[in-house]
Amino acid sequence: MSGFGIYVLGVLVSCVTGIVSSFVTWWFLSHKVVPKIVFADSISKSKIDEAPEANTKYRFKFYNRGRRSLIDIKITARIRIKGLKDPKTWTATKLALDWSGDKSYEVPLMRPNSNLIYRFFINNVKEFKNSTIYPKQINEIAIKNELLIEDLLRLGDKAMLSIAVMGYDEFSGSRKVFISKPYHLKDIVEGKFNKMKVVPSAVKKPKSV
Repeated sequence: MSGFGIYVLGVLVSCVTGIVSSFVTWWFLSHKVVPKIVFADSISKSKIDEAPEANTKYRFKFYNRGRRSLIDIKITARIRIKGLKDPKTWTATKLALDWSGDKSYEVPLMRPNSNLIYRFFINNVKEFKNSTIYPKQINEIAIKNELLIEDLLRLGDKAMLSIAVMGYDEFSGSRKVFISKPYHLKDIVEGKFNKMKVVPSAVKKPKSV
């Protein structure tokens, strides 16, 4: 092979090597060094002295286990029930995440190895008070501010609650969407969070007579 041919071959090999290296670096940064949201396995239920909300507070928690921050975050939650009106139809309702009844919550930044805890405001959802899709009993309980998540998860043939966290990778700008597992009745645990687990409240022993 002539000297010119060797030169051309070297250029081609360098180009291919550069392209492959760039692709590997891009793939690693886009798929490995990224934000990663992990949700707690349970929803915390605890008693409070505030009113309304039937003196009951429900909270959920999630954690950024990734290596980069998530920015411009939007949090939503919804409950889905099958068979409220039709056996094959699912009814979905977004849940309030604020006293005002707002059905989304926005956070500017979530750094790696940080966690956030938010609360559901079940009795601030207008549909539970006014919609004829839900049984009249649910409407009446919600109007009294005494509705519980368990009341909703017992409706229909199947019912589940899910949480969505949407945001942008601060490095690449790519949009990320993280969806929790479906929470069912058994996933409501009375107690408080300790790290990512809900520690059940101690059962009070009855006073001896």
